[in-house]
Amino acid sequence: MIAKTTYIRRRDASLRALDLEIIRLKSFADISPEIITPKYNKAIQRLHSTREVAARKLRELRQSGEYAWNNGEASHGVEQAWDEIRIAVLYAISATYAEPVAS
Repeated sequence: MIAKTTYIRRRDASLRALDLEIIRLKSFADISPEIITPKYNKAIQRLHSTREVAARKLRELRQSGEYAWNNGEASHGVEQAWDEIRIAVLYAISATYAEPVAS
């Protein structure tokens, strides 16, 4: 079983990488055609929201005891939050590949 501190460090690194991805998407939204911008903004908002949930779950994990960690109870919420992040990232990727509709 992975150590709790190692797990937390890895998830912290993942959150920092996600922060960079959100910044990158915001820059794309700024230069995108108006027809795509709402889709970018929706994807960015979804990423940001799921990121906040994951950060909260990670804070809870930091405060949990070793018994909860060893039982897997403590990491369960974090893993659920990461599943939501994966879905939000896929949604954001699909938004970046959306093609504008000809007017």
